[in-house]
Amino acid sequence: MKKFIASAVFCFVMSVAAFAQSPAVVLEKLKQVKFFESTREDVKRIFEGYQENPYRLDVSHFPMKNMSFSVYYSSGDCADENEDWNTPVGKVTYIIFFLNKPVAPEELGVDLSPLRKERMFLDSSEDFIYHDKNTGVNYDVCKGKIYSIDLFPPKENLPFLCANKTERRKFYERKNWEVKKSNKPILRQFANVNEVTLSTNEITVSCSAVDSADGRNCTDDAQLIEVQVEADASPCSSWDFTYNYTISAGRIIGQGEKIVWDLSGVKPGTYTITAGVDNGCGVCGTTKTETVTVKKCDDCGQK
Repeated sequence: MKKFIASAVFCFVMSVAAFAQSPAVVLEKLKQVKFFESTREDVKRIFEGYQENPYRLDVSHFPMKNMSFSVYYSSGDCADENEDWNTPVGKVTYIIFFLNKPVAPEELGVDLSPLRKERMFLDSSEDFIYHDKNTGVNYDVCKGKIYSIDLFPPKENLPFLCANKTERRKFYERKNWEVKKSNKPILRQFANVNEVTLSTNEITVSCSAVDSADGRNCTDDAQLIEVQVEADASPCSSWDFTYNYTISAGRIIGQGEKIVWDLSGVKPGTYTITAGVDNGCGVCGTTKTETVTVKKCDDCGQK
């Protein structure tokens, strides 16, 4: 289904909606959207006040601070290779709700117990899919928390699937989910930086005796700053991270969660370091920025 072409949507930089809402509130609003009936205007009305990212003509994407959701619309043409449903153009056919920070089922008012449970990946004992094709819902769960929800037309709509899409038809005819089990994740979700810790936030530039007003030297302060990054992934922290650093001056020594920021030779001023984590889709999750002030020694001056 369209879930597997949506990784690009998930990799958009997150922005803040006009006002904060809880995941439970957003999910209830999403349930007001009706498949094969609701249009883009209906979705905008339901989510009035939310910021829409105009990603594609057939997708409404709403990014928020801790979550996002995408609503897909029919092209009205079963000849379109990306079309699933034989329904008029511009009608809702699929919804994906992604939680940047996984949420316990009870916080969403969700009961997973009656749903079919399947392992998502062969190499993970904590990723599961809970779904019910009869009602049209799927929950992606890791470590007992929900991080993604798919809403789709219930099984009773099978006759309206585009006839030439045999794989789409099999989706409903078989009990298991359509994901083929593999030893690698098909979609890697956001990884977020929770905290960036610097060994110091202030450096004093030393000066020589020649430049010192009274012949004294300032105490030399190290200009090598140790940086420690704490990050986690949504949903699982067991996947490999690639750490990404953006600095306004100096250079980075090393790689990974512990590096050294070398500010040797920079002029007095304020400089920034931004840490992000790539968990397979680029630096898609939250980043953190810290600043360092480089000051000129008060004892420096002309004789």
